[in-house]
Amino acid sequence: MEKKLTQVVELRPAFAWTCHECGNENYCTPVVPEFSQEDLAELRSEHGVQPWETGHFLVKPAAVKCHRCAAEFQTEDFDCEQ
Repeated sequence: MEKKLTQVVELRPAFAWTCHECGNENYCTPVVPEFSQEDLAELRSEHGVQPWETGHFLVKPAAVKCHRCAAEFQTEDFDCEQ
């Protein structure tokens, strides 16, 4: 017999990373930066986002902390233009 699901949850994007100290798999939510209307319009144009499309631009956090052992790490920077 199939179980009927009655609740709905919102799925959000996340970053996954493995702690170098204890090996724990961790997840963290992205940062939603604040933009001026001018900067937001420029970003939308630059990335081809249409006026009717909604959502947020997301960036990775600069540092993360392991949920098991509390070790802290800087996140790796990478250039999307490469």
